[in-house]
Amino acid sequence: MNVNEYGNVIRVNVKEDISVNTNTLQLISPSPINKKKFITAADGLVVGGSNVITPLGTFLANEYVEYTIKAGDITTAGEWVARVASVSFDTTINKISDVTAVFTVLE
Repeated sequence: MNVNEYGNVIRVNVKEDISVNTNTLQLISPSPINKKKFITAADGLVVGGSNVITPLGTFLANEYVEYTIKAGDITTAGEWVARVASVSFDTTINKISDVTAVFTVLE
């Protein structure tokens, strides 16, 4: 991926069923800037509804999030962090899954 490129899909595998959870993707720009952008369902973040084969292996349906990069999302070259927070609420426990992935953006 290159700076200011958009249309690419980011997928982060949480490795547990998050289909009924409240999910947020946080994109963190490279140091020293560390600008954070929070992405939710209102922004186009979705839980993957089918199995998908990736270079990192097979991501199972309902166990990963995906987001299509929009214009203005990626503005700096370097190592970016994509962090997923997934929160489930039931009658006995509030569970938070926190998974991080790193990707490189070129000039």
